[in-house]
Amino acid sequence: MKMRVLIYVLLSALPLILSFVWLREVLAVDAALDGGASWNYVTGQADYSLNHPYISFHSRHPILIAASLASLFAGLIFGFGIHRKDTEGDISNVPT
Repeated sequence: MKMRVLIYVLLSALPLILSFVWLREVLAVDAALDGGASWNYVTGQADYSLNHPYISFHSRHPILIAASLASLFAGLIFGFGIHRKDTEGDISNVPT
């Protein structure tokens, strides 16, 4: 049982890392725009002299997003498998 929980936690870690990376960038961009700068998405820095075009997060980090979605999907399937194994043989779930 402990090994299944560990695997589930590891599968859930990558989507959490993606969320952290995205949120950190959103906050940095917001702070730069509030300060009157333009955000350079290539270098990840505020630029007070030039305007830079918007480059979406998914076009800059496609592998991170694909791995995160795969990990999330695998975690959901694995979690459903844990739930099914835990409820097998439990007669309290059988409709009467």
